[in-house]
Amino acid sequence: MKASIYLPKELEILVKNYLADHPEMTLSSLVQEALESKLKPRRNRILELAGFVSFNGVDRRTPQEKADDLRERPEDEIVKRGLDRR
Repeated sequence: MKASIYLPKELEILVKNYLADHPEMTLSSLVQEALESKLKPRRNRILELAGFVSFNGVDRRTPQEKADDLRERPEDEIVKRGLDRR
């Protein structure tokens, strides 16, 4: 798709400065990257890698993994005791 856009002077200066600092980029690639970051659903890759969040909305954990996540562990006792004191 080809399009013509208007940029206010302040934004034009920012774009020119950015492109001067990043000679590997073109105006077209900058606009494409900016639009993709604005329009695509955001991914939290750290949480996704950790298995807490699935980008496609599907929980990939097995039933056993879900049960293990809910099971109390000895280290939880320390936290519980700390909360009980408050």
